[in-house]
Amino acid sequence: MRITLPGILMMLMFTGCFEEDSRVPPYPGEVTTIENNITYWQSYFDLESGRVVSVNYIGEWDMAFGSSADSWHLRINSGDGLFVFKTGMNDINTEYFISGNERWKYDKADGNPDSSAFGYWCDTMVYPHLSKEEVFIIGLKDAEGYSLYASIQLVSVDSTCYVMKYRKPGEQEVCQAEIMKSDSVHFVYYDFESDSGKYLEPAFTGYDILFTPYYDLVYGIVEIPMPFLVRGVMLNPANVSAALVISKTFDEMTWFQIDPGDFTSLQNFIGWDWKDVTIDFSAGTATYNILTERTYLIKSFEGNYYKLRFLSYTLNGIYGFPRFEYKLLAS
Repeated sequence: MRITLPGILMMLMFTGCFEEDSRVPPYPGEVTTIENNITYWQSYFDLESGRVVSVNYIGEWDMAFGSSADSWHLRINSGDGLFVFKTGMNDINTEYFISGNERWKYDKADGNPDSSAFGYWCDTMVYPHLSKEEVFIIGLKDAEGYSLYASIQLVSVDSTCYVMKYRKPGEQEVCQAEIMKSDSVHFVYYDFESDSGKYLEPAFTGYDILFTPYYDLVYGIVEIPMPFLVRGVMLNPANVSAALVISKTFDEMTWFQIDPGDFTSLQNFIGWDWKDVTIDFSAGTATYNILTERTYLIKSFEGNYYKLRFLSYTLNGIYGFPRFEYKLLAS
């Protein structure tokens, strides 16, 4: 389990100046707060039951493996500071040293499997998919830069499992792991620190949105998009979609105004930008402004329509705890 130096520094810097949780009138919908700080935790929320159905610490996993019978898709845990570099080599026994010239990659936040950090590591035109047996380097990013975390080589994938070889830095032994698939979840996970596969997700039939840290492109002061660690909301890839309403308030929005053509299944559609942040670098403080005028419509896994808006991002003066209101519109 890793808490990197930048994460610690950010917590120390940005805990002094946040929006006040002002007294508010009763809301017509359900109001809830994610109680585990989404800087460090992943929380799966089900709109039907109105509760968090599963929670895991972000540092519990390093890689994710697509779990359906025909899946070959991989993900890296950049929310915990891990990134991927393709070496172009095929010998896992060759020791690799970080040069500083690597082009580190992270997964595209919209969930498109073709835009993962690992790319097409196997031949998807044949089945079973044949691995290209390329060696990937996993780097851990901190305030000093990147350090070698693991060298990996995907050996094979079929309808039931993945086979992977890997080496840890400073070790000569090449380990081999089998990661077994499960048809009830999107991904199964692997943790190199414990040398173990993990089942961390709830069943994909049991949740709608995920609160999590992740990397995404953010427009900075010079209006150039830069990769940045953000905290936000991901849609369940299975049968969940969303739309944004800015022409009507949360209270005005009814199911009569729902247009199915406005909905998208991009996983980061709700994302992180339901809040603005103003950073005072001289004072080492940050102020969050919640965009309460944004109303999100969500079609749940069960096919019901909800409206949702965010109200706050702090709890007891600490950021990372989304508070939101939601209400069933139609089923």
